Amino acid sequence: MEAASRGWQATAVDNSREAVAIMRKNAQQLGLPLEVIQADALKFIRQPRRFEVIFAAPPYPLELTPIFQAMVDGGGLEPQGLYIFQHPHQLDLKLTYQDRELELDRRDYGSNSLSLLEYHTLFK
Repeated sequence: MEAASRGWQATAVDNSREAVAIMRKNAQQLGLPLEVIQADALKFIRQPRRFEVIFAAPPYPLELTPIFQAMVDGGGLEPQGLYIFQHPHQLDLKLTYQDRELELDRRDYGSNSLSLLEYHTLFK
């Protein structure tokens, strides 16, 4: 919703029917052009559709590294695009592409971190 509120064309994907209903209601009340899709995000990302930015913030009790790795492996990013992975500060996130460890740009914000991965770094 933050991206849509700043003028971006945004798509939100969540597996929970309740979460999707809340996002749709909030977007409508705020007049935001947010596309909300109920789906498994890891399956959704394998579709031929591509995005300039993929922001992922799964619930923290989940094992996040395999989720983020599956997103990188699944594609979905436009050339010159950017993955943004939100995770707890304690997580030392390591991702690979074609058996090579990827260089992540990590930004720490209190108890949370954002790890950024630019598309072009997949092919260095």
